[in-house]
Amino acid sequence: MTLVEPGVMRLDCTGSKQGGQGCMAFCKKDFPDNICVEFDFFMEKNDGLTITFIGMKGVRGEDALDGLPAKKGVFADYVQNKRLQSYHVSICRYNDVGRHTGVSNWRRNPGLNMMLSGKDLCKVPQKKYRVAIFKKGPQLQLQVDGKVASDFTDPRKLPGEIPTDGKIGFRLIGGEAVARFSNFKVTALDVMDSVALAQTPIDIGSRLELMVDDYLIDTLSGGAELRLHRPIAREVAIMHDKPWEGSTSGFHSVFRDGEIYRMYYRGAHRMGKMMSERGHPELVCYAQSTDGIHWTKPDLGIVSFRGSKKNNIIWDGRGAHAFSAFKDTNPDCKPQERYKAFAFSKRGPQGLLCLQVGRRHALVDDAG
Repeated sequence: MTLVEPGVMRLDCTGSKQGGQGCMAFCKKDFPDNICVEFDFFMEKNDGLTITFIGMKGVRGEDALDGLPAKKGVFADYVQNKRLQSYHVSICRYNDVGRHTGVSNWRRNPGLNMMLSGKDLCKVPQKKYRVAIFKKGPQLQLQVDGKVASDFTDPRKLPGEIPTDGKIGFRLIGGEAVARFSNFKVTALDVMDSVALAQTPIDIGSRLELMVDDYLIDTLSGGAELRLHRPIAREVAIMHDKPWEGSTSGFHSVFRDGEIYRMYYRGAHRMGKMMSERGHPELVCYAQSTDGIHWTKPDLGIVSFRGSKKNNIIWDGRGAHAFSAFKDTNPDCKPQERYKAFAFSKRGPQGLLCLQVGRRHALVDDAG
């Protein structure tokens, strides 16, 4: 950390990595709740990310720096320490090799509890941004150049009291991350600021939202309520009657991809008492439709089943048991990694598959 000129702090974390020792800079004084934190941010080198902590204090009121054991600058010291609480938000969120991760995350500590994954409006290196963080009790908001990037209210479902007053600080971490901070200012929120913060709507654009909880709902009145609609039985859309689909097809995942609906599902065969004997290894199969009602199973010629590739199998390796496919719409996603799946295997941890092994593709593209 260096002061390159009065009021300008430069953090250089070259040679580290995310999760390792980072550059940490904290204001020595504690700040109250109901504040706005503002600063100019300029990312010189973006192989990494920047985190701003707010309301950092010991869970029993201790000073975050002097009242608790010394820290070594690794992330876990600040977010997994059960004696230390805070909120933090990440901006200019790149990985160690300069690839943007697509989001800006709000978390509550201890425990790295995800509060909100929002837009990162600080994506362009070598550009100065004006960052503002508003905090009023459980309400937090991030603004960049006067635009709301993210906004949430802590639902207070985690153990303990929410972070309120405490330290403000920065963490810079990455393979080659260098950033400047200047024109730092903290101001108290007056009554009108607090009202404006409380009334800031969440911009959902034109996307459809599934109302599974009250996160997007301010109030309900006039008899309005959340109600789960009952499914209605209709005609059979698809039969799993092929030998490789077996007796226990399941784990269907369906998504729309342009004019095509894509379906990925498990094919498996169980036999014997309690269906405990496996007839053949678990497989991942593919079907497609133009209306979501009438489905076809193309002969893909990818995986051999009992000596023939005339089938709709796309995968017969690890992870076939609970293969859940989706299309990654992140604009920064590489074209060859657009189709992904979460998968589970008893022989290894659950993870994200993005497979193109030899001539076998884990997910079928438009060319089949």
